Amino acid sequence: MAIRQVVGGNWMDVLGNPLALGSVTFQINTDATSGTQQVDAGRIVSATLDVNGNISGTVDIWPNDALTPTNTIYRIKAYSAQGQLAWQSENVIPSGIGSFDLGTLTPLIY
Repeated sequence: MAIRQVVGGNWMDVLGNPLALGSVTFQINTDATSGTQQVDAGRIVSATLDVNGNISGTVDIWPNDALTPTNTIYRIKAYSAQGQLAWQSENVIPSGIGSFDLGTLTPLIY
């Protein structure tokens, strides 16, 4: 199973303004494997957000349904350009063809 590119996000602050030039981080809740590949829970993947609060550049994430153990989740946090936490959730990234738009996420935990 392959990693999947994540795109979008459309993160906003409490006033509804895009998190322009902020950042987003992804951290899996436990060590996991996909075949012979190790996914380390201590590693934080981060990306810069563009002026619209969407991921800028390429970010690849292992889909949760491709990992063992089967109960993994990602802790996703979005920050303002000043580094203030603006949004956080625990989510599952599904496998599939093409990129996955994070703007479609339904948080597991608010």
